[in-house]
Amino acid sequence: MLTSAAASSAHGTMSTFSPDSSSTMASTLVPRAPTQAPTGSTSLSRDAPAIFDRAERAVDLGYESADRDKGLALRRAIPNEHMLADIAASIAALRSSGKIGIVGYCLGGTLAWLGATRLDGLAAAVGCYGGAIARNIDEKPRCPVMLHFGEDDPGIPMSDVAKIRAAVDASLVKVFTYKEAG
Repeated sequence: MLTSAAASSAHGTMSTFSPDSSSTMASTLVPRAPTQAPTGSTSLSRDAPAIFDRAERAVDLGYESADRDKGLALRRAIPNEHMLADIAASIAALRSSGKIGIVGYCLGGTLAWLGATRLDGLAAAVGCYGGAIARNIDEKPRCPVMLHFGEDDPGIPMSDVAKIRAAVDASLVKVFTYKEAG
């Protein structure tokens, strides 16, 4: 059984993993008490850290150019250490519930990698399209990690994916790529 917590915007999702993690928006930096999910896992998906709340509370971004620009500006306003502190708070809140994993997309994919390499208490990590993983590849994960990349992603060159594959311990980090995916 894995427990879950989630936070997202259209340009960066971070969540700890749960088989039932269907909610993607979070509303607070401080996780509330876990609730039992239908599958028996513990879920904080509605109450996990909303990573951008440090810069703008309850931001909701889409995929339009203006939203993308705003998301990038918000991301630049928040140091990685602050985002990781929010993730660490979620881990601490879930610790008594069982094994904890983290899943992230885009910015969240990078945060999943950084969480796996810098934070205690994670049993597994999954990073999807984490664009800054290659810049942080010298860090070693403390738990098993799966990384996923699209071979046609204009923001993450396959040379970065090759760099990641060459640097990681393949018994601990599995790297997957997908043809015709961007």
